[in-house]
Amino acid sequence: MQFKRTKGLLCAVFAPVAFAVCVPVLAQNVDTAGKSTQQIQSQAMAPDMRASKVIGKQVKNPQGENLGKIEDLVINVGTEKLQYAVISSGGFLGMGDKLFAYPAELFKTSGAEGKEEFVLAVDKEQLKKAPGFERNSKPNWSLNTYRSQVDSFFYKEDTTKRTTTGRLMSASDLIGKDVNDRAAHSAGEIEELVVNFGNGRTYAVLDFDKAWNPDDKLLALPLSAFTFPGRPDIDIFLNLQREKIDMARSFDENNWPNLNDAKYRSDLSNYLSSMQQQSDNTGRSSGASK
Repeated sequence: MQFKRTKGLLCAVFAPVAFAVCVPVLAQNVDTAGKSTQQIQSQAMAPDMRASKVIGKQVKNPQGENLGKIEDLVINVGTEKLQYAVISSGGFLGMGDKLFAYPAELFKTSGAEGKEEFVLAVDKEQLKKAPGFERNSKPNWSLNTYRSQVDSFFYKEDTTKRTTTGRLMSASDLIGKDVNDRAAHSAGEIEELVVNFGNGRTYAVLDFDKAWNPDDKLLALPLSAFTFPGRPDIDIFLNLQREKIDMARSFDENNWPNLNDAKYRSDLSNYLSSMQQQSDNTGRSSGASK
C-alpha cells in the first residue's frame, strides 16, 4: 500500500487491485494567507448579520464576564470589509465609560438570528491598555491617526494586518443615509448593512424610492455600487444604471430572506460579484466622460 497526497486529500493506493481511498487532510493545512484550515472553516461558518441588530449586543470574554456592549461598527468602504467593532467598557475594570475599537476578526460569534453571542478573547490587562476614546470625542475615521493606534496595539508584530488603505465609515452614519443617482435625483436610502465577523464581508441593503421601484422594496448591493463623498453633508451616489439593477431580487421590508441559508449565500455571492463588475464599468465610463 502506498500513500499519495493530492490537493486537500490523502489517498491510500492498494495494489495489485489498483484502487484508492481518499480522505480530506485537515490538520496543518494552510492557505496562501497563512491561515489554518480550522480558521478558514470558522470564517466560513460565521453568520451574516444585520448591523442594526448587532449594535447594542453584549460582549463577554471566554470566562463569561461582561465586557460591555457593541456601540457601533466601522466599515472599510474601500475594501468592503467590517474593520472594527466599537464597544463600551461600561466601567469594567475601572476604565470608566470609554469606547474602544477592536478588530472584528478578534470576535467569535455564535447563535441563531436574534440570539447572537459575541465573545472577545482579550486578556484583561490588554483591555486596560488598549487605545480608547471618550464617548463625546469620537475619532475621525477618515484619518489614519486612531486606526493606526488600534492596529499597532493589536498587531504589534504582524504588520500585514494593519489597515493603511480604504476609507473607514461607521455603520451608524451609513444606515439611513440618502442615496442619489448620477443625475442627483433621489434613488433611495441605505436601509441596512449586512456584516460577517468571520470573513469581514459587508454589503448594503438599499431601500429604493418609488420612482425607481413602485413596490418600494429592498435590494442587496455591494458597497462598490456607491460613491461615498468626503463631506458628511453630501449624499451618497449610486454608480449603477437603473436598467442594470435586477429588481427581481428585491424583497419586502417585513419579509427578509434567511441570510444564512447556504443556497441563498452562494447565490448572493455570485450576484454581488456581478454587480461589482458592473459598478466598476460604470465608474470607468463616468470617469472617461468627465
